[in-house]
Amino acid sequence: MKNIAISINSLGKGGAEKQSLLLADTLSKKHKVTLIVFDSSSQELILKNNLQKNFKLVFLNGNILNKALLFHKILKKNQFDILFSYLALTNLFTAIIGKINNVKYCIGGIRSVRFRFDKLILQRLLHNYLLDYSIINNFSGVNYFEKSKYDIDKIIVIPNGIDFNQRPPIRVDRELIKILTVARFVEPKDYFTAISSVKYLVKYLIKNNDIKIEYTIVGYGILEKKIKDFIKLNGLDNVFKVVINPTNVSSYYEDADIFILTSLFEGTSNSVMEALANALPVIATNVGDNKYLVQNDFNGYLEKIKDYKGIATSLYELIKDSEKRIAFGMNSYKHIFDKYSTDKFEKRYLDFIQTYCN
Repeated sequence: MKNIAISINSLGKGGAEKQSLLLADTLSKKHKVTLIVFDSSSQELILKNNLQKNFKLVFLNGNILNKALLFHKILKKNQFDILFSYLALTNLFTAIIGKINNVKYCIGGIRSVRFRFDKLILQRLLHNYLLDYSIINNFSGVNYFEKSKYDIDKIIVIPNGIDFNQRPPIRVDRELIKILTVARFVEPKDYFTAISSVKYLVKYLIKNNDIKIEYTIVGYGILEKKIKDFIKLNGLDNVFKVVINPTNVSSYYEDADIFILTSLFEGTSNSVMEALANALPVIATNVGDNKYLVQNDFNGYLEKIKDYKGIATSLYELIKDSEKRIAFGMNSYKHIFDKYSTDKFEKRYLDFIQTYCN
């Protein structure tokens, strides 16, 4: 049994936060695990998830200097064998304070395939010279980091996992077709292409058909006003519902018929994975690891970035054909269960520990 620590910036709603909690829960079945959270005010995921919680949970208080000191004391006292981290801040603390305290294996976490130049350089320095390995959650990032002069032999790919705690919703044909996107309101998610695709769909593809649609976008972020203004500018107020930071996101997946994500870039998309787990067909841009999640004409469609006409055409295909829409949804569920269940996630991490941390 290993003594393992996992460090994360917060336990808010982000994908890395969800994965850190899943990792702590998973590894605690066979190892002693402590989850160290740098933001003591963020406990949303703990309150919302019914996990086994066989791990110790520690929140750090105070300013950044005080948190660094507390982190040092925790590492010194507990003598961890392995220290996992997620995101740049905790990678920095893991690399420096972890090594100061003689943690045998300091493992960084990289959750994106795009960084600002300064962040790219910092992560590379940590990865190449201080961290023992870095785990990335997507296969598409390997080439990017190799070209960016990261030590590729220390890059380990372990995809995200997803917890299946329910049967898939039963999808039926109905008069009102509900489309869904769940993502932050930020530039990389490219909501403006999604909105343009729905405009094209309404204006040209379903104009003379007796088809009713409703498109719900769920999220939060700095582009909220611009997105709402763009919807209004395009005359789509009667089609769109904008939901800000709801307490129960899962209910929106359950109530939808089609999921779309028009990102300009991705690693592994948690929202796409959640859509698949809820038996939804998915239309997504062909970026990041979406090609591993969405297979053309099997459980959805992959489109080029900013191709609003292509996205609209694929939407129309699923809207007009209820049998295909429902079949694609069931294919989504089977695919995500076979490839990305918590059992697969657990095995990949246990194999990593067995192979690289002994």
